[in-house]
Amino acid sequence: MKLRSDAMIIVLIIVALWFMWFFSGGPSRMEASKGPFLRAPSPLDTGEIYGTLPALDFNFRLGTKNFVSSNYRTSIKTSGSSLKEFSPSKEYLNITNKSDAILNITGWRIVTENGTAATIGSGVSLFVSGEVREASNIVLRPGETAHIISGQSPVGVSFRQNICSGYLAQFQKFVPPLSKNCPGIITAENLSRYAPHPACISFVSNLPVCTTVTNASQIPEGGGPNCNTFIEEHASYNGCVSDHNTDSNFYEPSWMVYLGSNQELWKSGDVVRILDREGKTVTTIN
Repeated sequence: MKLRSDAMIIVLIIVALWFMWFFSGGPSRMEASKGPFLRAPSPLDTGEIYGTLPALDFNFRLGTKNFVSSNYRTSIKTSGSSLKEFSPSKEYLNITNKSDAILNITGWRIVTENGTAATIGSGVSLFVSGEVREASNIVLRPGETAHIISGQSPVGVSFRQNICSGYLAQFQKFVPPLSKNCPGIITAENLSRYAPHPACISFVSNLPVCTTVTNASQIPEGGGPNCNTFIEEHASYNGCVSDHNTDSNFYEPSWMVYLGSNQELWKSGDVVRILDREGKTVTTIN
């Protein structure tokens, strides 16, 4: 009887362990962990949004004040060649600061006479993958451009482009495309710090620009024990930011600004009006 009782206890323990394994992820958890990755890239599209959420209004009506010219009317130039796109992720317009002064566009609204309005929210000047950073007003310096995209941000927030931003495009699609000016990782400082094997140096030198290595099997045999660490810490978006965020040419003269819509905002033929924070017209786009 004692043997049977002990057997029942073992069976119950096994069943309990199975339930714990199943409800903690089970087979899908095992599947997600397959593959000899150096480090799985931080999820860029988790659905998390931070910063000031853009305000959308699909029942907007223009008032008398909205037809008054803004003091900013001579400060910007705009283009809207992609306003006829049907997908919110591809529909965008550009606002460029052509003045000699700094221009704060947070709080400006983009509206149509057909009843659609969207407010420009905040963004982060230095986006870091996997970190929630404090958002602030979107400020255009002289000559800088804001790409105002109708859809949602692939990284959860509006952000200023930098010379490392091209790494983000390896895992997500951005419209308009991100610039790919990523600096090389073979520098005298990095070489002296890691002393990578010549096979590792050769492999890294032939990586496509702005490319992260995610699978360790891609690294050639004989690359040396420091090769994985060398690549992981430098051939990545965050590694590039860490290496170059103090460079004088680090920031690009453009912002990716997302309005957060799940649907097309501007129909073909709409007259799009940009309003300042006082509701006055900065410019119109036909």
